[in-house]
Amino acid sequence: MNQPAKATTVTIIGAGLGGIALVANLGLLGYRLRLHDRDEARIARVRERGGLDVEGLAKGFAPLELVTPQLAPAVDGADVIVVVTGSHFHADVARSLAGVLRDGQSILLIQGGTGGSSSCAESCARPAVAPRST
Repeated sequence: MNQPAKATTVTIIGAGLGGIALVANLGLLGYRLRLHDRDEARIARVRERGGLDVEGLAKGFAPLELVTPQLAPAVDGADVIVVVTGSHFHADVARSLAGVLRDGQSILLIQGGTGGSSSCAESCARPAVAPRST
């Protein structure tokens, strides 16, 4: 990233320990953050607060501009998308991302396993499948 933190929007997919740690660290550095998790219960309190209170070596408030269980609004306009899930979820996340990614967005896989980036590249390269009307 060649732009200042305040001008960089980062979407974090996954509100487990890794995702929350990224929110804390990147938020205190001034990045514009969004958090997505499919599990509403995991993100409800963070949404209510508008971010995280950070305590430890670094202290402060890490604000989030959006916290949502919906992937499309979380990814729309993001410069960087960080997938912080177990590698067994990477293919599902990639299939979901395929329909909402735009040119110029970067994806970083964390907690990857063997073949995670290949699986993601393959899923994102496929054309998005439109839902059928019945």
